[in-house]
Amino acid sequence: MMLKSVGEFIAKATTAILRAFERRVLKREPENLERKCFIATFVLMIFMLLGGAVVTKASEGILLFCIVSFYSPFIIMAHCLSLSFC
Repeated sequence: MMLKSVGEFIAKATTAILRAFERRVLKREPENLERKCFIATFVLMIFMLLGGAVVTKASEGILLFCIVSFYSPFIIMAHCLSLSFC
């Protein structure tokens, strides 16, 4: 339940940020928000995964390959489930 709530919050925040960016900076009405939301969330997921791997390797000395191979399927599934709320 908590994972769903976090996913909904990330999806709403991403959509709001993209919408505001297009309106204020690019001065146009947003279009293809679903696709842009997917790409932004995917990039955010990759940064979070790699950032966590770097911090864990630095603090605990675990190999990056072990972290990515064991945690990435769970992270990818969680973010893919959250994308349905965009």
